[in-house]
Amino acid sequence: MELVIRITDDEAGHLYNSSTHCFYHEQDERFEYVNKDDEKSNIMDTFDSSHTMHFCDNNIVNAILIKNYFAATNVKCVILWDMAEDGYAIVTDQVWNDYLNKKDTSMNIGENNGHVDEKIKINI
Repeated sequence: MELVIRITDDEAGHLYNSSTHCFYHEQDERFEYVNKDDEKSNIMDTFDSSHTMHFCDNNIVNAILIKNYFAATNVKCVILWDMAEDGYAIVTDQVWNDYLNKKDTSMNIGENNGHVDEKIKINI
């Protein structure tokens, strides 16, 4: 079965409650991979402090939705469990400074310039 959800940029922005530059490599002991395939691929080696982390508290549904939203906008991302905060972190390849400069006018994510009409597909 496949569940298809349409989500706008504004709605996606409400799925996470805070964002910051990626500090995974400074505090990697506090994070665990949610998806074991991501862990096996060493995907976090492709991210650095210039990238962005978004936090979703302890809500896996929001974490999955925002990961799929970013994926639909050509943003590479991974979900991590943050043991220090008991919540989820979505690490993206969005450049943190670009995100900061654009968030006041629009999210401007990926190559779609923040205007997403694509459907996010989630298999259940």
